[in-house]
Amino acid sequence: MPKDGVMLKKNKHSKIQEAPFTAKVRDLTSDGRAVVSRQDGKIFFVAGAWPGETVIVVPTGTQGRIGIGVVEQIIEPSPARQPSPCKHHGFSSSDCGGCPWAFVDYEAQCEAKPAGKPSHPEASTRICYGG
Repeated sequence: MPKDGVMLKKNKHSKIQEAPFTAKVRDLTSDGRAVVSRQDGKIFFVAGAWPGETVIVVPTGTQGRIGIGVVEQIIEPSPARQPSPCKHHGFSSSDCGGCPWAFVDYEAQCEAKPAGKPSHPEASTRICYGG
């Protein structure tokens, strides 16, 4: 076991992969990916999860010091989670990817987007581009 406590395994291509881990989504990135922290403190960006959800993440790579991963399983879904209305929605390379938040209800999408929050308290309309 490495000194940081993360179990490693080899795949059929003999590349070392990091083991899946369970984490609670704490935030969203500016491009809509979920932010999670592994037990050793390393930060990962993960598509397909929403703040408050508990997920199992499979690490797939890195961007600098940030890990990149995919959701293997949603253990505790957000109350805002819904079935995607689009048959092309998903997070693999063969999916569209145009509406990354299609799995979340419209109101939650608007609340999560900075453009969805009025800059003046007296503003009566919101700008939100729904999925």
